[in-house]
Amino acid sequence: MATLAQRFMTNPVFSAVYEGLWRPAFTRLFSLGGPGTAEFDKALTAYLARSGDRTILDVACGPGLYTRRLAANLTSDGRCVGIDFSGAMLAQAEKFADVVKIRRELKATASLARTITWTGTDEQKRTLKKARTSILAAIIEAKRTLHESLAADAHDHDATDHSPTPLTDAELQELRTILAKLTK
Repeated sequence: MATLAQRFMTNPVFSAVYEGLWRPAFTRLFSLGGPGTAEFDKALTAYLARSGDRTILDVACGPGLYTRRLAANLTSDGRCVGIDFSGAMLAQAEKFADVVKIRRELKATASLARTITWTGTDEQKRTLKKARTSILAAIIEAKRTLHESLAADAHDHDATDHSPTPLTDAELQELRTILAKLTK
């Protein structure tokens, strides 16, 4: 039988709130209310998320909080892969994978454009001007499509039941007991 912790980690609701509520609360708790743990976390993340072309493996990635941060500045063929035993956590992380890819490609394209603008030949600058027009047109069309999708989804969302499977009373009581012990 799965432990309470294992049940939490596989619960879609828990995986959704883990990143925004659960983890920050425990980070604060472990630092006894002080900024020490958060400052260390920030410094370590900044170091690991530095720009470059390397491969990073995020073990026990959860919903991808660090995976996204670490992947944000990778260049060229750099890769950041997150693994976790919880399918619910990986599903949450996967939701942001395309966002990271889009951001990375846009940053790489902007970097090339900046280099050509500063040091490129006249021919490269003409090519950049043509590329800029097509890139901006594609981005504007993508934004329009995404806005339409959001508007349609907002209408459909009202009629759809997205209720997760609730925790049992015993599990809720065990969680309350754990939280009470941690906050004493």
